[in-house]
Amino acid sequence: MTKIFFTLFFIIIFNGHSFTQPSGYVNLSMRFLSGLKENKPVDNLVDSIAKINLTSLAAELNNDDKRKAFWINIYNGFVQYILSKNPEKFNNRGTFFKSKQILLGGKLLSLDMIEHGIIRRSKNKLSWGYLNKIKKSKIEKTFRVSKVDWRVHFTLNCGAKSCPRIPVLDGSRCNEQLQKAAEIYLKETTVYKDNKAEVTSLCSWFRADFGGKKGVLKILKDFGIIPQDAKPSLSFSYYDWTLSLGNYTDI
Repeated sequence: MTKIFFTLFFIIIFNGHSFTQPSGYVNLSMRFLSGLKENKPVDNLVDSIAKINLTSLAAELNNDDKRKAFWINIYNGFVQYILSKNPEKFNNRGTFFKSKQILLGGKLLSLDMIEHGIIRRSKNKLSWGYLNKIKKSKIEKTFRVSKVDWRVHFTLNCGAKSCPRIPVLDGSRCNEQLQKAAEIYLKETTVYKDNKAEVTSLCSWFRADFGGKKGVLKILKDFGIIPQDAKPSLSFSYYDWTLSLGNYTDI
């Protein structure tokens, strides 16, 4: 019997399963987003997120890959969670993004705080990324990334039809996932013709994050979307704000 037990145990382990869920807050964010993706109940995970120990969270999120994975998953998850219950909130997007409606670690956070305060390192929302916020909360100073990463814009999904698809980010492979998501979205949305490049409006709204127009063109060249020797004019495409939920991807 003992031999049979250990044989079954190792079969389970080597097939990627175990009797206990992996621990950690990044994993919690992944399970939350994955549950939404698979249309499973997530209220218990929402309760767990509300009760996160912020000191322990800060200790776990000890590099930017983990910070980006956790906070992007939380942002995308709560957009889906809130709007699936109350889609009418999207009718006033300004209020929706500014409202403190996400309970995390006993603190009420807004989507704007998570995106612009933490993921974009305290950037002023309306400055195209060129100005920092004057007032910075304690929580954003504790959890914000050390360096702005333009690729995050191609994983953040605010619920609109033109938003990038939603990946479940893993802290151990976040860099690879961000790179792939950026390449896929830019190749799908960029139109290059007659020495003109039309790109997503995200590259305009957050242009400093991309290094300005020159930075955008370099990114397009690095991904092979436009020729290396091209010097095209740059324009920005229409952004469709129609509410569209459940737009996930596997990367």
